[in-house]
Amino acid sequence: MRPNTTINEAIWSNQGWGGVGNSKLRPLISTNLDLSFEWYFDESSIFSVGLFNKDMTDRLESLKETYYWRDLRTDYRREDISIDELLMIPNGQTPADGCMPVRNTQWENRDEAWDLGCHEVSVSVLKNGEKAHNRGVELNFTDNFDSLPGVLSGLGVSMNYTFSDAGSKPERSEVSGLIQPSVPSAWTPRHSSNSTLFWKYKDVEMRLAHRYNGVRFQGRVGDHGMVWADQTHNVDFSVNYRVNSDISVSLHALNLTDQVTRSFYTASNMPVPGRLSMNDDGHYLNEHGQVISVVYGDGFIPATEEQIMSTPELQSQLTTHLIQEGNPMKDNGVDRSRTIGVNKTGRQYRLSVRVNF
Repeated sequence: MRPNTTINEAIWSNQGWGGVGNSKLRPLISTNLDLSFEWYFDESSIFSVGLFNKDMTDRLESLKETYYWRDLRTDYRREDISIDELLMIPNGQTPADGCMPVRNTQWENRDEAWDLGCHEVSVSVLKNGEKAHNRGVELNFTDNFDSLPGVLSGLGVSMNYTFSDAGSKPERSEVSGLIQPSVPSAWTPRHSSNSTLFWKYKDVEMRLAHRYNGVRFQGRVGDHGMVWADQTHNVDFSVNYRVNSDISVSLHALNLTDQVTRSFYTASNMPVPGRLSMNDDGHYLNEHGQVISVVYGDGFIPATEEQIMSTPELQSQLTTHLIQEGNPMKDNGVDRSRTIGVNKTGRQYRLSVRVNF
């Protein structure tokens, strides 16, 4: 991994952007356990079941967070700088603390200098994430109906299905301190399947294939969101004709369902301005998710709104309500309407001729 770092100051904005490599990344380590059962009930037919378990450490994760960055404008002799030296976690610093100040060109002719604070950069940082796992089951069935008479003897079917339960331990944001919920492994659907109906007789071969992928996790977006790829159904068809021992002609029709690839956004730890964190019973919660309480007799009872608002110590425990929309891979009720992007490849047709000389 190249440890190069890029920061764009974006002088027309109070926030820049950048990307940071990481030369201290450790390699992914995976401990795998697989168990399979296979039954060959005919010469060309099989039914199999496979169980798998993967425990992973030091997986790669890219987090986009907002930092201040160190003022290096007069540090001409520096030949290198570490990530820890360059990026500063926002904590009330001012340019006097060594951060890069906000510099906006449209204000160059103002009558007096304004202290606009430290310049922010939204930076994608590669890091080794928390432990993760991927466990599940695979089912496979293939059968050739060669016992059927005549042209039907070339019929066959092949199907497989995979269930995958993948997840990771919660991550803590270095900048905000928020606990990010567990997420699945990127691009690993919970449900996926492939089905193929094929026919081969003499010099002609045909295949009709269907491929399904459930919702897949793509990545986090800052502290407050996640991006997902929506489920897809793809159908392909192909036919091949062998003219003679040296010449064959084939036609491939891809994506007959005209499937698009759509990504969407869900909220995670998204603060709601003006709304305080409460449980289902209407009691106010502190930053640890515990009910704010007051002494009553020999124990404690939930504090009322009047008690909280009249007591500064209790007010300081109030936290802003955070939206957690959940995991659309497990919950069909999660809102998938906020589209980020749509990629459309359309139907594709390819005709080819193969000639052996």
